[in-house]
Amino acid sequence: MIISIKFRVIIVVCVAIILGSLYYISENSKNKKDLKQTTGVIVYLNKTFLNYPSTNKEKYRYLSIANYPLMFEMYADNQAFLIDKLKTGDVVTVYYNEVNENSNNGINSSLYFLEKDSKIYFKNTETYKTVCIVIIIITSFIGLISFILFKRGKLEL
Repeated sequence: MIISIKFRVIIVVCVAIILGSLYYISENSKNKKDLKQTTGVIVYLNKTFLNYPSTNKEKYRYLSIANYPLMFEMYADNQAFLIDKLKTGDVVTVYYNEVNENSNNGINSSLYFLEKDSKIYFKNTETYKTVCIVIIIITSFIGLISFILFKRGKLEL
């Protein structure tokens, strides 16, 4: 039996998914020197901001510092207890990717590091890396199976 999906289509899709995953990993694997940095006084720090978040309220934190126009959103998960030690009036340094002020309702969710007195209170977790690596492995496996099926004459070129 010959499967109607063509081998080259499968390979093109697999390569696109792998390249997209690698690009996503490289874009989100930033060091402090690769990010914008702002130091300022905490004006707002809370678990909610406007209607955000819609779920997992205990795992999110929202931070505003005096000399930055947007609200920072952090998915704190296991780091919430550290962030909760900070108070309004503390001077912190944030490392982030810049986003358009008019997007995301004034929220910047691209915060990578939050420091006070050189101590890290928040570091963007690298869950995305694990997910991307799993996607790359599964996609590679699908490509390999497709190649085997192609060699056995089960897939058309």
